[in-house]
Amino acid sequence: MLSFLENIKRFKDARIDKLGDSHEKKKRFSGYMNLIFKNNMCRNKLLVVNGLISTIVEYMNFLEAVQALETPRKVQNNSLIEKIYNIIASEVSQSPHSITLGGMIEDEQKCCNQEGVELVDNKYLKIHINQLPILLNPWKGKRVIGALEGINENNVFDGAEYSWNIQNHYLYPMNIIICHGGNHSQFVAKIKNRGYTIVNELHDYSKIYDLVEFDGENYLKRVDKSIIELDYNEHILFYSGVIFEMGRYILKNNYHSLNLAKEKFKINHV
Repeated sequence: MLSFLENIKRFKDARIDKLGDSHEKKKRFSGYMNLIFKNNMCRNKLLVVNGLISTIVEYMNFLEAVQALETPRKVQNNSLIEKIYNIIASEVSQSPHSITLGGMIEDEQKCCNQEGVELVDNKYLKIHINQLPILLNPWKGKRVIGALEGINENNVFDGAEYSWNIQNHYLYPMNIIICHGGNHSQFVAKIKNRGYTIVNELHDYSKIYDLVEFDGENYLKRVDKSIIELDYNEHILFYSGVIFEMGRYILKNNYHSLNLAKEKFKINHV
C-alpha cells in the first residue's frame, strides 16, 4: 500500500490543475492530433489512438482518486462524460443505438423498450479488468483505501460475482467503458491488474460524428459551427472532446474491440 500512496503523491506533484485559456486548450488539443496524424514515427495510428485514449482515461481516474483523498467534496465525477455525449446527441436530434444486456426485471424492460434501445439475452459480457479503458468515478477516499486492503491475491476481483453492484457502459467509437457502479473496487483491480469485470450496456454514437466536432474548447454543430453550450468541469469537457475526436479515427477505420458490438452495430456503419 505504501508504494501506491507514494505513486499518488508523485502524480499529485506532477499534475497540472488548470488547462489554461481558450488558446492553450486548442494548442493542447492540436498537440494530441499532431501526435497521431503529423508524426512520421506513428505508423500504426489505430494502436496509437487506442493507447492515447487509455492514457487519458487512466489520468482521469487517478486525478479523481487524488481529489477524493484530498478534497472529498470537490471530485470531478468522471462518469459525466457519458452524459456529455448524450447531450450532444440530443442537440443534433440523434439517439445512440443502445444495447442493454439481459438480467433486467420487467419494469426496467418496459422503461428500456424505446426507440434505439435493444435488449439481448446475454446476461453480461465478461472481460479482463484491463482489456479496455474503464473511466471510473472513485469519489470516496475511504472506499479507495478499503478496496486496496480488500482486493489482493487471495481475493481477486470478480465483476460477475458482484454483478448486482457493477454497471459498466461500453461507448463506441470512443472505445471506452464508463463505470456507474463498482467504481472503487474496479479502480484498485485495474491498478493490481488482476480480475475480470462485466459490461452491462453498449452504446453506439456513430451517427453524431457527421454532425458534431470538437475544436479543443467546444463542441460545434458542423452545419453552422454553432457552439453546443455545456457547463462542466474543464477536465471532463476537454478530455471528453479529445476522446471523441480520437473515436472519429476509430470509426473511420471500422475498428472494434468487442465482437458483440461489431455484430450489433454493423447496421449503423453501412
